Parts: sequence; structure tokens; C-alpha cells
Amino acid sequence: MQNRTWQPPEFCQFNGQFVTLSPLIPERDIDVLYAASHGSPEKEAVWNYLFYGPFDSPSTMKD
Repeated sequence: MQNRTWQPPEFCQFNGQFVTLSPLIPERDIDVLYAASHGSPEKEAVWNYLFYGPFDSPSTMKD
């Protein structure tokens, strides 16, 4: 049985005092995310406990 009244949530942005949370839009955000997680051992440490990454390029990361 399907619930035909369900609607997907709207994308919205939450603004806090110290941080803003917004939906990830790969076309907009990939270059900044790549730069923040590549280029030095400290930045690439974010990948230590993930099953994927680091990536060769922003386009590879996006795919």
C-alpha cells in the first residue's frame, strides 16, 4: 500500500549563530568540498574512516 499523501521535504537553509546548514548541491559545492578535503595530510585525514576517497579530482568526487 502506498501513501499518496506523502510529500518530500522542502530544501531549506538553517542559519545559526556560528554555522549555516544548507542542502548539498554538487554542481555548486563540489569545488569547495574538494579543496577542504584534499591537498594536505591534515585535510585528507577526513577520509581515514570512510570506504571511499580521497579522490583524484572534483569531477571524480562528484561521480
